[in-house]
Amino acid sequence: MGRAGNLALGLAVIFGTAWTGCAESLGSPETEATTTSGVALMNLEGREDDPFESSQARAIVFLFIRTDCPVSNRYAPEVRSLFDNYRDQGVDFWLVYPDPDVTVEAIENHLEEYRYPLPALRDPRFTLVDLTGVTITPEVAVFVPGLELVYRGRIDDRYVD
Repeated sequence: MGRAGNLALGLAVIFGTAWTGCAESLGSPETEATTTSGVALMNLEGREDDPFESSQARAIVFLFIRTDCPVSNRYAPEVRSLFDNYRDQGVDFWLVYPDPDVTVEAIENHLEEYRYPLPALRDPRFTLVDLTGVTITPEVAVFVPGLELVYRGRIDDRYVD
């Protein structure tokens, strides 16, 4: 296994084995993407963005969260720590807001309130949700080059009632 594989495996172990969260059912039958990878998300400026298209990262971590999910919000310090520890090792991190009804202003307020240094994307058409198969927030999906999904699941093994 190469360095990218070891990194992906390490991230998968870090992101754990337990399950809990909040979310309405994620996913949509309407998925239309116009980028080369087929993953069209919305940046906070209202333009389509494809996080795979220009990435040279060894791994890309997507953390699916909601502004109103207390479990997601409780993980903000851990997410900041993971970002700080791995961004210099060639890992891209993205917060993904899958709720089509959440406003850009609400996301910006959420980023500020929880001091997230990560870039954020909106997934109002559930393009990335459908690609990854995530079903709840918070949930993580880790990709390595070639759009290979190597992990999907919880952030860690903590369980919250």
